[in-house]
Amino acid sequence: MSTLAALEIVAMEPAHALAIQRQDSQRVQLGIIAEFDAEEAERIASAPGEAWAALEVPCAVDEDERVVAVFGLVETFRFRQATAWAVLSGEVGPHHVAITRFCRSRIEQAGYRRIEAIVECADAEPLVARLPDIDPGELVEAVSLPAMRSPGVRWAIACGLSPAAVLRRYGARSETHLLCERLSGGHG
Repeated sequence: MSTLAALEIVAMEPAHALAIQRQDSQRVQLGIIAEFDAEEAERIASAPGEAWAALEVPCAVDEDERVVAVFGLVETFRFRQATAWAVLSGEVGPHHVAITRFCRSRIEQAGYRRIEAIVECADAEPLVARLPDIDPGELVEAVSLPAMRSPGVRWAIACGLSPAAVLRRYGARSETHLLCERLSGGHG
């Protein structure tokens, strides 16, 4: 792809989800191999909330546009709560900052009272084994320290979400995850 390629963010269509080539770090989510099939792509594109696709649009006529990210907010409770989600491709690199800024602005402007995301984080079990009396707040702080932040934690924070709770032995592979959230006045 040309280095002169532009970024265009559009409403997500199911075909965008089917076309994205996930980053290696996103091939497994919550311990399950994650790939969009036609049914899941249709469901997420039409779910209450919003879904977006970031397209790398080449300047050269003979090159095709490429889906570098799909992301959005799925409404959990009408007008009150949503779950933030994102899938980034390995080619997102030059567009990462623009996509992050867009996501942050959508999260800030969405109007929900609560937006949350669950992201993989540093393994908390060795720390808990060494410090069995660590309180939950200290554990959140520990896995959120800049040196300990996983890519998902870094991105959630950059998008305006705050670390809230460590989910130990969570998901199909019983790994450590971090619940991140944004609370606001929002609707109703």
